[in-house]
Amino acid sequence: MIELTKINGELIIINSRLIEYIVAIPETKIIMLNGRYHIVKEPAEEIVGKVIAYEQKVAEGFNGLGDQLLKNIAGLCNPLEAEPSIEEEEV
Repeated sequence: MIELTKINGELIIINSRLIEYIVAIPETKIIMLNGRYHIVKEPAEEIVGKVIAYEQKVAEGFNGLGDQLLKNIAGLCNPLEAEPSIEEEEV
């Protein structure tokens, strides 16, 4: 999600993964996958930078999540001290 400014000064937050393409007219027109569009004050280069920064944050979050997941899996793989069953005690 990225924050942008509409021509009237209103702040909007859009899902950057739904952007189809960006057109640089005197303003910047963002066309979404559903055909809707937003005209914003930010230049195309700035929007691309915001999208890249957002995607980097998402990737960093997944990297941290992956490390924790590996630790959890390693913990599950360690053999547990199981108590002997009743049959094993009688033998």
